[in-house]
Amino acid sequence: MFWLPKVVLMQTNASIDDSIAVVAQDNSMSPIINEKSMVIFDTSYKEIKNGKIYAISFGGISMFRTLFVLPEEKIRLKSHNSADYPEVIVPMNELVVIGKVYYVSGIID
Repeated sequence: MFWLPKVVLMQTNASIDDSIAVVAQDNSMSPIINEKSMVIFDTSYKEIKNGKIYAISFGGISMFRTLFVLPEEKIRLKSHNSADYPEVIVPMNELVVIGKVYYVSGIID
């Protein structure tokens, strides 16, 4: 169970019934998603829009990444902490989109 302002659902058109909240386990998307931030994503939204953040699974590892569709059925996975987590280009059929991130909340250290 998680608390979410009603206005967030109204502005994003996200489905509360299809939403999942998790705690970010690393700083790969910092400064947008910091380690230990609560991240909420909608599992019913899987269509990739370039430049949006998604919960994904690649190579058996779940993560948050900004996605970009490329020619030849490839996807670019971009981390905002690119010094520690460089970009990766993967075949579309090896990537599982779990859902689109629409809310992040966290404590600032």
